[in-house]
Amino acid sequence: MPGASDSARARSFATSASSASGSAAATAAAASSSGAAAAAAPPPPPPPSSPPVGPHEARGIVFEDLDGNGLRDPFAGEMGLAGWGLELWWNGQVLATTTTDVDGNFVFPSLGNSTYSVCVVAQGGYRQTLPIGGSGCGGAGYTFSFNSQFMTWSVNNFGMMLQ
Repeated sequence: MPGASDSARARSFATSASSASGSAAATAAAASSSGAAAAAAPPPPPPPSSPPVGPHEARGIVFEDLDGNGLRDPFAGEMGLAGWGLELWWNGQVLATTTTDVDGNFVFPSLGNSTYSVCVVAQGGYRQTLPIGGSGCGGAGYTFSFNSQFMTWSVNNFGMMLQ
């Protein structure tokens, strides 16, 4: 009875093909609905990498610019301003903050080879005279890079004139 056996095999094949296509359709529908959910909510961004550590320093002074010329003249009484806040930016985020000492000096130590920005935190009653059109912080600060195995300083001075 080769004919009966062929018919049974054909029916068995049709049933398994139908079952396989139904299961493929279910899998496609599940993938489509989960794909829609994934498209609606993108994956979170990767965490920021850690900043490099090294021998470099960003330092400077925040001083009172009595005549508003953007130059510090300590012999004319243009002394440092204590208690001013500064921010160190790296990779689009604030990496560190500090406050000027009694002489207006500040330092951000242990910086590695990379690009950074230093910004002064504005205080009411003062107008910034240095830097004007700076390279960082929307023109009110400094952007600089370190690329050396030897210690390097980046000097970033800020002049402030009482209004």
